[in-house]
Amino acid sequence: MMVLMTLLFLAGCGGGSDVDPGAKLLTCDLPLIPDATGSSCVEPPPLACPAPTVPNETNDACVVGADPNAPEPVVFPGDNQAILFYNRIQDGTSDPNAYDGWRLHTWSNAACDSYADADTEWANGRVVSGIDPNYGAYWILDLKDGYGDCANFIIHIGTDDDGKEMGGGDFQMNLVQDDPDFVRMNWTISGIASVFEYPITSLGELPLQIQDFAAHWITPDTLVWDVNAETLGATSYKLHFSSDATIEADENDNLTGTSLDLTASAMTPEMEAMYPQYAGWIALTGAWEPEDAKGVLKNQLAVAAYDAEKAVAAAWVQSAKVLDALYTAGDNDADEAMLGPIYGEDDSITAAVWAPTAQAVTLNVFDAGKNLQNSYDMTEDTTTGIWSYTGDATLDRMFYTYELSVYHHQNNAIETVTTSDPYSVSLSINGNYSQFVNLADDDLKPMGWDGHTVPTINDPEDAVIYEGHVRDFSARDASTTEANRGKYLAFTETGSAPMQHLSNLATIGLTHFHLLPTNDIASISEDPTTIVDFDDTVGDLCAVNADAPVCGVESDGTALSAVFESYAPFSIDAQALTESMRGVDSFNWGYDPKHYNAPDGIYASDADGVARILEKRQMIMSLHDTGLRVVMDVVYNHTNSSGLFENSVLDKVVPGYYHRRDLISGGVQRSTCCDDTALENTMMDKLMVDSLLLWTEQYMVDGFRFDIMSHGSVDQMLAARDAVRAVDDDNYFYGEGWFRDDGRGDQANQDNMAGTEIATFNDRMREGIRTGALFNTDGSLQEQDVVKLGLAGTLAN
Repeated sequence: MMVLMTLLFLAGCGGGSDVDPGAKLLTCDLPLIPDATGSSCVEPPPLACPAPTVPNETNDACVVGADPNAPEPVVFPGDNQAILFYNRIQDGTSDPNAYDGWRLHTWSNAACDSYADADTEWANGRVVSGIDPNYGAYWILDLKDGYGDCANFIIHIGTDDDGKEMGGGDFQMNLVQDDPDFVRMNWTISGIASVFEYPITSLGELPLQIQDFAAHWITPDTLVWDVNAETLGATSYKLHFSSDATIEADENDNLTGTSLDLTASAMTPEMEAMYPQYAGWIALTGAWEPEDAKGVLKNQLAVAAYDAEKAVAAAWVQSAKVLDALYTAGDNDADEAMLGPIYGEDDSITAAVWAPTAQAVTLNVFDAGKNLQNSYDMTEDTTTGIWSYTGDATLDRMFYTYELSVYHHQNNAIETVTTSDPYSVSLSINGNYSQFVNLADDDLKPMGWDGHTVPTINDPEDAVIYEGHVRDFSARDASTTEANRGKYLAFTETGSAPMQHLSNLATIGLTHFHLLPTNDIASISEDPTTIVDFDDTVGDLCAVNADAPVCGVESDGTALSAVFESYAPFSIDAQALTESMRGVDSFNWGYDPKHYNAPDGIYASDADGVARILEKRQMIMSLHDTGLRVVMDVVYNHTNSSGLFENSVLDKVVPGYYHRRDLISGGVQRSTCCDDTALENTMMDKLMVDSLLLWTEQYMVDGFRFDIMSHGSVDQMLAARDAVRAVDDDNYFYGEGWFRDDGRGDQANQDNMAGTEIATFNDRMREGIRTGALFNTDGSLQEQDVVKLGLAGTLAN
């Protein structure tokens, strides 16, 4: 294309020109332009493009892409390698200290199957390979032959969700870049939820970022926020909400979405006394009715502080407290209602689930083969936030799931999620489907179950407790029928060696059998075709884990037990083989709950359906007949998973409510192995109490041992015991009362539970003895005194 470039020089009002009349004007082909004299065509100067854009090939527009002037990375991938860069610009790109503790979690799955190495453990991710002065830390990652188009990763520090980078989601790096210079190379920047396929050092001046979940909606008309907005010149505040989760800052730093005005003030002393965790925060009050608040809570939520022109600070909103205030403060609302499968006297069957933030809920019903039979729209009771559907008796023994449309903080989006029922009483294999079951059905009760004799003791101090695990009790016992080894039914074989052992102990004073957790857990597959145990073969293991150290070394037909026996005791071979079996064997103590109200299927003769109910009852009745009371170990302080992950249940139904989250980042806390529950929230407390009552009434459990009991409060534990004793007056509670520095002064720990008649474990002897230091010639007198105090406390009447 030819463009005529005419040079006109106007001078003053009279006009004028240095161009001679009739002179030929210079014509240039794009992208060339006339020079300053108009005598020749030259390359135009590069466009000034704001980061991260660069001039396009014709230099007439800014586009996102690789900057040809960007510094060259210090490292490139070799064959079957990928490189991921991570830039903490805010802490100094090239400062090694900026990357201390940061790890890379990597895993392969069907969608992205590329890594040569096994999946990393969450608590032990990959350390950085090096530091690039321009692009930050980097990891060099080995890829397997025939790697896929992508690879999964999460950059994180620590094990809590609030340590996840880039907004907290799962990310994939592309391994098939178009640019041959940067193939299998990806770049990330701290706090930015994007993966770039070309070198990038900056995103330039960014619009306002909504960076955390430091705002909390606590009463129907009040939010609190950990922000010092006055120093930013804030003069007004707004609550923004969006039904399609599209809130963002526009080009003028104003938040999008519908907004409601807020009035700022200091928290009152009464508010700080009720919510001490928010003391000193700013209070923001709105003028709306409680029913309006319920509608707004079904949306994505953000608060923003504005000066005269734009937003100067913004945060996402946590809403657990206001859900309690709206749905549990009355006398006949959510915490008094029945949830789960409900059988009516008129042969009706109802499914009821508390999901007050859901926009829609569907009940999907399946036959025994898990083929979808019907889908039913559920109806919300806006007083309780409970969605329900009532059908007839044809629902009985059918399987079901819930499908919810709901805002989820993990991806900051409206998600369509499918989940089982948190109040499931029976399940399919691996708990993927709930089952409609009436626990009062006669075919689910052993002969003589109703009214059978339960042993008693005179005083709690008379208890002598034997702690055991269902699988370990009989898994390798030759006197137990092979089909029942490691199962509930092993306890019904009264002539077996393990049961004779218990019977003999009962005759000389044993009073209780303490079962390690037997509710549904997540970490053991209930599908026998996927399990490889000690007595299986090398071939069985190599079929599911080709990287096991015995593969190609030992004969496929050799029993793994024989391989273990062949190893020298001083070698590490046994440890290596055990490690290779960790993800596929059935060994687990059971402290990773998935469903609280259904027995685990791994110990049943058939994990799909109701066998778990009948057989757990048979086990308990047999222990009672042996003269032993039964204690059930319960783990209400955490679940195996949260968020949108496979084994998450509670956090899919009411996202952000059932799990304890960091007050600022909103990440789910993990004080031990797993995702902490928020027992301080009313409906989580209700779930615990409802669960305890179910095990007491429907399974005749005589006592409960609480894992990390101090995760709850003193009042909470006393109220739970009172509820259970209302139906079983000699039921006994005890638990772990270790002190937890969580800022909650009423926690149910050793000191606070003293005198309540809820027992806590005495760790004084253990702590004094475990190091062995007190047995030295110069042994610690303090540790000796600790042991003496422990003995005194244990032996005191």
